[in-house]
Amino acid sequence: SIIILIVDDKKKMSSTIISRCQSLFFLSKKEMKFDEENIEEVDILVGDKIFDKISLVKDIYADKNLPDRIQGWIEILYTKMMIGEGVGNLGNIGTNKQNLLKRKLNRGKITSIINKFLDILEILDKGNVNEKILLENLVLNL
Repeated sequence: SIIILIVDDKKKMSSTIISRCQSLFFLSKKEMKFDEENIEEVDILVGDKIFDKISLVKDIYADKNLPDRIQGWIEILYTKMMIGEGVGNLGNIGTNKQNLLKRKLNRGKITSIINKFLDILEILDKGNVNEKILLENLVLNL
């Protein structure tokens, strides 16, 4: 038998329950803030080149719009996961960016990265945190 548990904030759930569940993410089109330019950033973040990741942190930190950017990354990864499942829609983005989105990442890896991004957003909401150190720690642990 299968039980479907739907929550809007899994942080409020018992860790015992969460450890036994498979996470799925649902985004409505109204919530999507999909920014094509962030596709390249996501490609760097999930890649293996540490120097590129740290360089990206420097650029992002200078921009000072970290929560919105992370939300955009989540949406890109969600789209990437849906494309992997065969139900994603690329819309009108360019061929180079479509190829970046089509690169293989397994569903478990994407889910893990999205969870890390959600954790960072929660920490940022609490305030009084050094965003640059938080972001560096994130990219080094992806």
